Amino acid sequence: MTPCEFDFEPGLHILRFSAGPSRFDDIKVQVGSKRKLVRVALGQLVLSKAPSTTGMVLQSLGVTAVLVGASLWAASSLADNEHQQGYKSSGIALTVGGSAGLLAGIGLAYTKPGTHQPSTVTEVTLPVEDPQSNLSQ
Repeated sequence: MTPCEFDFEPGLHILRFSAGPSRFDDIKVQVGSKRKLVRVALGQLVLSKAPSTTGMVLQSLGVTAVLVGASLWAASSLADNEHQQGYKSSGIALTVGGSAGLLAGIGLAYTKPGTHQPSTVTEVTLPVEDPQSNLSQ
């Protein structure tokens, strides 16, 4: 930003600085009788990444595995004795594996909110200039 000079009435003033949609801030400046130098290093809004497609695929596969596993597990009670154990163990394995995939997919698809890096402000009270000293030079 370009240096600027302003003449404000004494009191608290709020200055809005903006350098695009992700860099902005409101700075409070207490103006008194002396000149003041205010330097602002604008913070920025850091946006998070888009949700992971890997997480969404894992969720879909997990739900499918849970549904098939639960169906096999339930069907094991209706099956003949020679197939009952196979249906039951396959159903349990698919239900547990599908649940793990679903939970992992939820974790991978989660989007963290953006973070705001705050601005830094440096204020320095400047000495009062004597108008006569400028004329003699």
